[in-house]
Amino acid sequence: MIRKLIGTVIILISLIGVALSIAGTRKAPSVINAVGASLDNTLALTVESLDTVQDSLALAKRTVEETNNGLDSVSALAADLGTTMEETRPLLDEVTAVTSEDVPASIRTMQAAIPNMAEAAAVIDSTLVTLSKFRIDQEILGFKIQYDLGINYDPSVPFDETVISLGSSMDGLPERLENLGAEMAVADENLAAISADMETIAGDLENINGRIAELPALIDDYIRLVTELSDAIRQSRAGLQTQISTIKTGAAIILVWLGLIQLAPLYLGLELLTGRRGSNE
Repeated sequence: MIRKLIGTVIILISLIGVALSIAGTRKAPSVINAVGASLDNTLALTVESLDTVQDSLALAKRTVEETNNGLDSVSALAADLGTTMEETRPLLDEVTAVTSEDVPASIRTMQAAIPNMAEAAAVIDSTLVTLSKFRIDQEILGFKIQYDLGINYDPSVPFDETVISLGSSMDGLPERLENLGAEMAVADENLAAISADMETIAGDLENINGRIAELPALIDDYIRLVTELSDAIRQSRAGLQTQISTIKTGAAIILVWLGLIQLAPLYLGLELLTGRRGSNE
């Protein structure tokens, strides 16, 4: 009884093994094809992504090169601007000296001379008025004589008052120019600070640009790696069908072999079930 039970169990296990072998032999190709198709799609998407990455890296390289050229120009411009500002300072110093020292002194000298100039202007004005009034309009020995000097001088404002007004118009101007000189001195200091800052900025931009200039070579390395990886995936994809066929053949052989090895336990189970093995013993 126990032998029959054991034989039945062995037969059932063997039949299940044979059934699984047959089912696997029938289903394995479609499953492997589905897995292969999914893997092929994944590889295709990977290749497309790598192509996109390669294009992005190429665009990044061009952008970096353009940025590098732009920073070269900006750095040179900043350096030139700093140099120009530094070279402008002596001229500004001269203008400051003329504006705050020479011109106020000249104006004060002129203002001091205004009273004397007004007196001279009054004499000139009186003389011109007298000469303007000089005329001869008489009849002598039957001849009418008319003569003048051709001077027509009748200003609305006397010459001396004009000179005095000129002097008055310059009141406070020397002080304002001297104050302007102080402001220009501050501007000169600011110009010196800006010039130094520009030179510092130019140096910093040059250092940054030097680092940026190293990026294209690094990007080229990444592009080369991406290209090699993309080529390897394309080659793998090209040989995928061959590999899938090999896998299907191998799976079929293994499943058939698994089915065949069930024959021995199946035979043993039949012997136990029929009692032939027990009777021989």
